[in-house]
Amino acid sequence: MLCKFCKEKKPTVFLPGYRVSLCDECYVNFYQRKVERTIKKFKLANKEQDRILVAFSGQKDSLALAAALARTDWQIELLHINLKIVNYSDRLEDFVRKQVELLNLKLHIVDLKKEYGYSLTELKGSRPICSACGLIKRYIMNKFAREHNFTRIATGHHATDELITLLKNWIGGQTEYIIKQSPFLPSSHEKLVPKIKPLWNTTEEENRLYVQKLELPVFEEKCPNAKIVNYQRIIDTWKKLYPRLPIEQTLLNNFLKTKKSIIEKTEQHFPYNECIKCGEITSGTICTFCKLIDNARNKKQ
Repeated sequence: MLCKFCKEKKPTVFLPGYRVSLCDECYVNFYQRKVERTIKKFKLANKEQDRILVAFSGQKDSLALAAALARTDWQIELLHINLKIVNYSDRLEDFVRKQVELLNLKLHIVDLKKEYGYSLTELKGSRPICSACGLIKRYIMNKFAREHNFTRIATGHHATDELITLLKNWIGGQTEYIIKQSPFLPSSHEKLVPKIKPLWNTTEEENRLYVQKLELPVFEEKCPNAKIVNYQRIIDTWKKLYPRLPIEQTLLNNFLKTKKSIIEKTEQHFPYNECIKCGEITSGTICTFCKLIDNARNKKQ
């Protein structure tokens, strides 16, 4: 059997959802074309006009995103946020620096402790740590991107991530979050930078294979705060039931088709204000990030 595309080399990858077997080189090209098609389909960015800031964690998904965008000639730079998680974040930062040398891309690093005076653990307060982590990263990414004239923020959220998020919000009845879920989140205020998800149509396994074929080193150690997601088991069961169907992409694309009617039935208007402390966007008087800073400062006093 030969590679489905080039008809010359022996295949090394089988993609059951597409029923094709590919060699290493053809898989890399297949993956990159898939990312390009996603960007084009959802009008995520323009090569001539957009400067893209890639949220870079060092894990396989953000690594795949950065490599794919760089190899297809997008204007990108990387941002890594050191959250000062004990016995984890500093090792991760060292690894990220080595990865970026191989990618030959410009890297920016924001050290949470140096920049704001507190680590993630000190800032989280009564919030679940993963919730505080997400809030802090979104705040810093948007602020950094705007202040450095980036026109897009790209994250490594892939089809598997997105389907898990959709299931979680759907089962939990979080309609307001379902409305916002999209490969493209446009700016609704001059201080908010548009966010894009070029890996919306790629799976976690496809990302892993891509960086593997490029022989890029991946930081395999999991965040000590990460939790096992039971929704993954649901997706795995569906894949066994429908082995010939790209299940994540199919369900996500069907979701987008019905999203318009959901929005019409649950239309909401988010009141934008500027935080009186830092000037970033909030629905109240003081943004949640500044409240985390204030709470951490009060505990120290």
